[in-house]
Order: sequence, then C-alpha cells, then structure tokens
Amino acid sequence: MELAILAQNIHTLSLALVEDCQVKKMVEVPVPPEQYLSAIDQTLREWGAELKELSKVVVVTGPGSFTASRVSTTIANTIGFVQGISVAGIENPGNLSLGELLSSGRVNQDSVPFTLPTYSRPPNITQAKK
Repeated sequence: MELAILAQNIHTLSLALVEDCQVKKMVEVPVPPEQYLSAIDQTLREWGAELKELSKVVVVTGPGSFTASRVSTTIANTIGFVQGISVAGIENPGNLSLGELLSSGRVNQDSVPFTLPTYSRPPNITQAKK
C-alpha cells in the first residue's frame, strides 16, 4: 500500500491510499502545515491503516507554497526513513489535484531513499547578513 501526499496549497493537505495502482481512499484536509503530521496520523487511523503497512510514500514536491512543500517533503522522507520504505517525489507544475495526478499515472516515479522540495523561485528563508 502506498501513501500519497499533496500540499501545494498552504491551507490544504490531500492524502490518498493506493493499492495495486487503484485509489482506495482519498481525502482533502483543510489544515495548515503545522498540523500536517497530526492530520496524516488521524486520517490513517480513521482509514484503519498503519504506517507499517506502507510499501512506499509518494509526495508532491512542488512547486507551491515553500512551507507546505518543505513540511510535506520532510514528513514523507521521515516516514520513508523510519519505516525503511522508499519515497517517490513528483513535481506538479500544473497544480493538478491529487486525484488528477493519481489517475494520470505520473505517480509511478522511480523511488529513492529521500526527495527534495521543488521551488518555483529561489527560497527567501533568511536575510543575508551584512
């Protein structure tokens, strides 16, 4: 079973469980990035799924909100590392919904040990010291 995560919009987290290339469950949760992890935990509990059942995590790396992209990518990488499973990162420049991405077949990307967020412009995280 695969967990798919999309968080390009800073106010919404989309999650799906995919098994044998078929979407079993999908939800869009209106939460800020600070609550992504608890939303994933709560959603998996509601679905009766456990992290140990996952074989892969698919995460949309961006472009989108810098914070949403960083947080969702970090969560996916952490789940992958802790569970010893692969992570697949996909870019979504067309800002498709998770359902559209899953039905397009683009989520069948190569798996890697970890993935990085994708930004549409250089991040402006801190100001340069003078």
